[in-house]
Order: sequence, then C-alpha cells, then structure tokens
Amino acid sequence: MEEFKHQQQLIKNTIEKVTKEHKLDGINVKIGTMIEVPRAALIANEIVTAGAEFFSYGTNDLTQLTYGFSRDDIGTYLLTHLLTYLLTHLLTYSLIYLLTHSLTHLPTHSPTHSPTHSPT
Repeated sequence: MEEFKHQQQLIKNTIEKVTKEHKLDGINVKIGTMIEVPRAALIANEIVTAGAEFFSYGTNDLTQLTYGFSRDDIGTYLLTHLLTYLLTHLLTYSLIYLLTHSLTHLPTHSPTHSPTHSPT
C-alpha cells in the first residue's frame, strides 16, 4: 500500500501546486487507481483502506493475466480448442474405460490337462 500512498501524496501535492500557481479555488479531485492485475483485485479492500476513492477495472488486462488469453482474439480459437480437447479426452477416456471394463470382465477358464482320450 506504500506505492498507492506515495502516488496519492504526489497527486495531492501536484494539485496544491497547480491550484496556487493558477489561483484556482475549490478543485475537488478524487484519487483512485486502476485495477489491472489479479493481485490488485484480490487486495482491493486494502487499497480502499489506504485511501482510494474509486477503482477502474482493466478487464482486458485482468482477463489476459488471469487466463492467459485476450478477450479480443479468444473467439477465433477457444471453441475449436475446447472441442478438440474435450473430444480427444472423451475418446481417450472412453477407450480406456472400455478396455479396462472388458478386460476385467473376461471369462476366466482354467486349462484342463486331462486328456479326453488315452494314448494307445
């Protein structure tokens, strides 16, 4: 939270300096932050406690960092990738199931060593 507090103070000092230089009155500026990484989203309550008055969420950045793909180009390959993955695994698991199921249910015959007729 030190980074936010540092930037907040820098912004306040800049507002005060510009206000004095340009003889402005009553400038009311809210200070907040943009949440662009998953860690920032997870500690948003701490950022509020540090003094943030608002958040702006960078959903594209959050999507890219969380899932490893961009929302802009995901439509071009996700469905194909998902179907390929599902079908491959479904077929593989089905085959494994069928093989193991059929192998465990094979009839067991013990070989007989008694001849049906005796040698002459």
